[in-house]
Amino acid sequence: MVIGPDKNIKIKYNNLEIPLTKAHKFLGVVVDDKLKFDQHIAYISKNALKAINALRCLTGVFWGADPKILATLYKSLVRSHFDYSCLAYINACQTQLKKLDVIQNIGLRIIVGAMKSTPINALEAETCIPPLTLRRLQLAQNFCIKELSANNKLVISNLILPPQLYQNLDDNVVSVNNVNNRQLPELCTLMSSIHKNFVNMYICNDNLWSLYKCEYEALTNTAYKINIPNLKDNLDYLQFISNKQDYYKIFTDGSKTKDFVRCGWYDSQLKCKQVMNLDCNASIFTAEAYAILQALLYIKNVNNVLYNNFLVISDSKSVLLSIEGQRLDYKLSHIIYSIKNILYELHISGKHIEFLWVPSHRGIAGNEAIDRALAHATGLDTDHSDKLKLPFTDFYYVSKQQLKMLWSKYWASVNQEKGRWYADIQKSLPIKPWYSREQCESRKYITTISRLRFGHCLVPTHLCRLKIVNNDNCPYCESPKADLDHIFFSCQKFGLQRLAMVCDIQDIAEKEKLRVPRRLQEILSFPCFYRTIYEYVQCTVEKL
Repeated sequence: MVIGPDKNIKIKYNNLEIPLTKAHKFLGVVVDDKLKFDQHIAYISKNALKAINALRCLTGVFWGADPKILATLYKSLVRSHFDYSCLAYINACQTQLKKLDVIQNIGLRIIVGAMKSTPINALEAETCIPPLTLRRLQLAQNFCIKELSANNKLVISNLILPPQLYQNLDDNVVSVNNVNNRQLPELCTLMSSIHKNFVNMYICNDNLWSLYKCEYEALTNTAYKINIPNLKDNLDYLQFISNKQDYYKIFTDGSKTKDFVRCGWYDSQLKCKQVMNLDCNASIFTAEAYAILQALLYIKNVNNVLYNNFLVISDSKSVLLSIEGQRLDYKLSHIIYSIKNILYELHISGKHIEFLWVPSHRGIAGNEAIDRALAHATGLDTDHSDKLKLPFTDFYYVSKQQLKMLWSKYWASVNQEKGRWYADIQKSLPIKPWYSREQCESRKYITTISRLRFGHCLVPTHLCRLKIVNNDNCPYCESPKADLDHIFFSCQKFGLQRLAMVCDIQDIAEKEKLRVPRRLQEILSFPCFYRTIYEYVQCTVEKL
């Protein structure tokens, strides 16, 4: 295969001419001589459609697997084909990328049992699965973040823009128009943008991940102990430490709000504390881990000959489990490896360290003291925002939040043209699908409610618009324009059922302290009314 304007090049090996090909598969990527990647997109589309058929075997519209399970299967069986090698075809033409969008749309309809006419933006919001353009952008940014942290000079030097273009680069290189047109900036633009904006990232200057800098003895050290008892309140805590009177106790905590990220430790013997301000991009995990690291450094330097046993008390179970765990990979925070190194040094010096998990905000004196110090740290804090370089995984979260904001802007821009009924119900993008909170509900219940939220269901007006039926008359009372409002509020056939529904809605609204809704969209805005709505459908039209 020859990539370039001259296609008449003859390549020989041992006087034998090697035949040229227009495309070749390498590591699962079909590369063509024009770098259009149309053959590769056709290849992954074929494989993804096979996985779509597997989803179809597991569910129908009103029967089958739970939508949460189907969403997981879609991401692992179907979308994984799109994710792999997406950096190769990320700038392919819009016509080719649209083929992948069509397959995702099929998967989303299967998940929630939606009709083919359902607006795509409403499907994406209902399932909380973003457009493939945003998915490709997320994977591209994660790749750039990882390579910058690994200090991969070969990749970085080839992807960073020249100085003049780099200086003139806008802070926001991706806009809503990029999502609408399925066209993202080139990878070098994304790499330069991340390099310019994410400045406080931990960089492996010697090309070694933190795992390889940690001593082997520190990685295998088990001299420390981590206690995670089932403590409920201060009484349980006092009972637990009654057997540890000879331990020097230090409390640690971290706090993250929209205004600041802080962490600190509190010495309950000397009544002293230290509060540290961190970079605003730091995660709560990083803040809690850094607090423990600073507490161990304090223990290492404290001049106290009366104690050899130290108890570090934290309310972060995830950090303690990471310290205790045997996970050894490049994604684990460099702070955890630093903690393991210091624990080994303390063990060699004859100091025994134990950790204790306690629940937060349960009246435990030391925990409340450091919590108050973090909330009101004026004059007591020290700035560690430049001293602590953040793990690259923290910037994964920052990137994810930026993409959510971009998705919200995209949603606001398109819902006035498509999916207006759904947008009147779902005012903003949900964090999780509404059905993720439902337990032991049938597939028919979930698909019925979702179709009502979409406004695309088996009512005569919609079926007539799709030319499935000849007229939009109500099959029960022969009234014209039988839409959802007619079925729920006007049809003379369902007077008794409607009266029971209205009474139930009034009772629920009074119980939940809500204003009684007057429109169907208002009713569908509150999940507490869904069971009543579904029961009305079941005893009237049976399915929608």
